[in-house]
Amino acid sequence: MKTLSHLGDPSAHPRWKDFEAYASRVRAIALFPFDGPKWCELWQELVSRLGPRPLLPNLQSVSLNAISPHELTASAFLLVSPSVTTLHFAFKHDILGVHAALPRVSDRAPAIDTLRLSVVPWEGMNAHCPRLRHISVLPPLDGRRLEYLAQFSGLRSLSISLSDAFALTDQLALPSLNALHVKGKWPCLTGMLTATHAPNLSVLALEAWEAGTPAQQVAKHATDCIRAISAKHSESLTSLTVQASYGRAPSPSSVRSVHMVPDAFEGSILDIARPLLALHGLRTLALVLPDCLDLDCPSGDLRAMAEAWRGLEELHVEFWGYFAPPWIKPPREERPRGGPLEALGHFARHCPRLRKLHLPPMDATRTSTLGMGDDLEPLESGRLGHGLDRLIVSKVKISQQDDDSESGKINSSSESVVEFVGRVFPKAAWAFREDRIAVVDGWVVAHENATCLASANVNSSVSSISSVTMCQRSPENPEVTEVIEKHLIVRFSRQ
Repeated sequence: MKTLSHLGDPSAHPRWKDFEAYASRVRAIALFPFDGPKWCELWQELVSRLGPRPLLPNLQSVSLNAISPHELTASAFLLVSPSVTTLHFAFKHDILGVHAALPRVSDRAPAIDTLRLSVVPWEGMNAHCPRLRHISVLPPLDGRRLEYLAQFSGLRSLSISLSDAFALTDQLALPSLNALHVKGKWPCLTGMLTATHAPNLSVLALEAWEAGTPAQQVAKHATDCIRAISAKHSESLTSLTVQASYGRAPSPSSVRSVHMVPDAFEGSILDIARPLLALHGLRTLALVLPDCLDLDCPSGDLRAMAEAWRGLEELHVEFWGYFAPPWIKPPREERPRGGPLEALGHFARHCPRLRKLHLPPMDATRTSTLGMGDDLEPLESGRLGHGLDRLIVSKVKISQQDDDSESGKINSSSESVVEFVGRVFPKAAWAFREDRIAVVDGWVVAHENATCLASANVNSSVSSISSVTMCQRSPENPEVTEVIEKHLIVRFSRQ
C-alpha cells in the first residue's frame, strides 16, 4: 500500500494550495465507515502531518452509510471536522457496532445540533452530542424508544412517527421542546399528547393515519386528539397543523392497499375542532381532513373561529376525498362546504393580521345579502383596508337562475362576488377581476385563459403570489407553467 512517507510535509507540495481551495468548498460528505477500504488509513497519515488543522475546514453535514456489515474503519472519521453541525445515521438496518459510530463523530464534532436517524434510538445515546437540539427519526417508535430521545435535555425540535402499538407508561417531560412533528394513528397521537409535558411547545404538526375505520369512529378519534391538544397546549401554541392521510408509506416492493371509509359523519367544522377555540395565541392553523368527515363551515362557526383567533396570520381548511372508481365509491354531489361567501367579513373584522386564507368551495347564492348576512354588520367600502393578500377558494356557488354556463360570461351573481371580495379584501381582489373568471355549471371558477401574475418578474414563485382564485385546467400552452395543488392550478405567464 502506498503511503505519504516519501512526500515529506504535504503542505509543501506545489499543488497543496489547490487542494486547500477545493477542501474549503466541501460542505457535506457521505462516509461508509463499515465498508473500508484499507486506503482510508491514508487519511490518518495525512492528518498526523497536518497537526490540528482539519482536512475539510468548512464541512457542515456528515451522512454515515453502510452497504454490508464489516468491521469499523476508524480512520474514516478523520474527515469529520469540528465545524460539522448535522449528522445523518443513514444505515438501512441495525449493524453490529453501529452505535459506536456516534461517539466517534461527536468527539470530533462537539457542535453537532441536528441528528437524523434511519435506525431506532438506543439507550444511552444522550451521553454524546451534548449540544443536540433537533432530532428526526424515520422508523416508527414505541414508547420506550421515545423515552431515549427525551433524555436529551436541550431538545428543541422533534420529528417522529409512532408504531401502531405505541403507548407511554409514564409522563414524558420535554421541557425545552419548541416544535413537534408526529405521524401516527389518531389514538396513538392522542395518547402521546396526553402523556407529554412540553410547556414551551409553540409549533405542533400532526399527521393522522386513516385505516378504514367507520366515519363515526374517525370523528371521535379526531375530536379526542384535538381535545388533547387544547388541554395540554392552549397557552403556548402559535402554529398548529392537523392533517389526515392514507397512512405510512409502503416499501417500494409492496402493493399498497388503501382502506377507504365507506360511510360519512355529517356535521360542522366546530363539531370536530371546537376545542381549538381555546388556543387564542394561534398565528397559523391548518386543518386538512378526509371527506368521510362530511363537514360544513357555516357562518356561525367561521365567526367563532375569527373571534377566537384574532392574531391569526394563516388559515387553511381543506377536505380531501379518496381517489377511487365510481363503482367502488360513488362520488358525492359537490356543494359549497366553505360556508357563505359573506362570512369572509368575519375574518376581515376580527383578524387584522390575516395574510393567507384557504377555504373550501363557498356559497354566494344569497347575492342580495353579500356583506349583509344575518349575523353580519354592513361592510363599508374602503373602511377595513384589510391586508390579506392571498385568498384561495377553489370555486364559488351562485344562483342557478343566474347561471350563464353556455357562454361562461359574467352575470349579476358573479359580479356581486367580484364586488364583495374587492370590498372585504382589496389586496386580493385582482384575482377576481371579470376577465379572470367564468361561470360553469352554477359555479364561479377561473376563466380557462386567465393567468395569475404576481408581478412582471418572470421568476415569481408560489410564495410571492398576491392572491389566488378559483382555477381549472387550461389548454396546452408552452408559455405557461402550471403548479398543481390538488384541484387548484396556479398559472404564471412567462411573457
